[in-house]
Amino acid sequence: MNPLSYDAMQAEPLSADPKADEAIKTAELFSTMSSANDKQVTRAPGLILTKEQIINLKKYELAGLALPIELEDIIVYLGYSKGAGAGLEPEDFLKSFNLIHRHARRWSPLRTDLLGIGSKLKVFAGKMLVYGQSMEEINGDVRAGKIVEHHQIKTLEDVKRLHLELGKDFPGIALDENDKEITQEIGSHLTDILDLITANLADAQTIKQDLDQFGLDLSLHVGPEIQRKMVAIDNSSLPADVAKLNLDIEQRAKDIDEKNKEYKAVVQQSLNSVSSLNIVGLALGIYFGVEAEHVRYARNELMTQQSADIDNLQDKNTILGSLSRVKFNLQNLATIVVDADVATKNLITVWNKLFLFIEASAVSRLSEI
Repeated sequence: MNPLSYDAMQAEPLSADPKADEAIKTAELFSTMSSANDKQVTRAPGLILTKEQIINLKKYELAGLALPIELEDIIVYLGYSKGAGAGLEPEDFLKSFNLIHRHARRWSPLRTDLLGIGSKLKVFAGKMLVYGQSMEEINGDVRAGKIVEHHQIKTLEDVKRLHLELGKDFPGIALDENDKEITQEIGSHLTDILDLITANLADAQTIKQDLDQFGLDLSLHVGPEIQRKMVAIDNSSLPADVAKLNLDIEQRAKDIDEKNKEYKAVVQQSLNSVSSLNIVGLALGIYFGVEAEHVRYARNELMTQQSADIDNLQDKNTILGSLSRVKFNLQNLATIVVDADVATKNLITVWNKLFLFIEASAVSRLSEI
């Protein structure tokens, strides 16, 4: 297990309330990992996606949207209107290009939602500061609260100890009528906070669903459609130099696919290894791990070579080069989807922990009133 996660789990409780302790630790660890503020974290900073991943997704979007989606434009793009063979007629490309275009177009609103998460977190933090100050002021007016603070009472055992020490002078910590009236304001604040958390949790879950569907369509529809077009072109007659270059690109594409599979396996293995011990409930595999970092490095080396060869291919054969470029960008998305999935799950975990803690606090307040 990584020392950072181990330290977080083994640290002294930050609150006597287990729900509060988990909520605090989960939020702190998620913040540390996402911001890469610890030398043990190998992933670049990013709440859901890193800067590099957002750039790669933008490249895919631009490549997909650059493809023509009207038959007349496709004929101009291909340079012929018929007679190219099975799977290579303009009507065939019309279907393929529209599929890619529709999928690429979905990234922009999804990106907006992802960027909005950070802004909403800042708003939430600002409101929490205001609520916190207000509740401190209210709590200062509660007689029982002053007694608890003065005698440093944190648990039921502390109450029993103080009762034994003071005997008949024990002041009691039950709320009087004035205290009950004052604490109603705290209950109101807790309800407002719970509403904020519920809304943020719902937003995170919606984004998670959209990311899932984006990745699913990528693997089930867009990727296979591009591969079918690549095979159809491979089966047609190509100049020797183009055929050789295309063969190199196809082989390297297979190597990249293997690295993508290896990365997913390493991340999953890391998640499984900590799941039974990780009391804060966060998935940690994308943030650190020597194996995952090695796979990422090897994959990026292949991607650099592939990009250069695709540029060369596009100069020799526009259609084949364009399809290779889209496929290349799709392969880039494979690991991005894995990272985004894990990071979004972690954000949902943080909101869930906060929800459980505030909900329990609100119920506790109501039972006291």
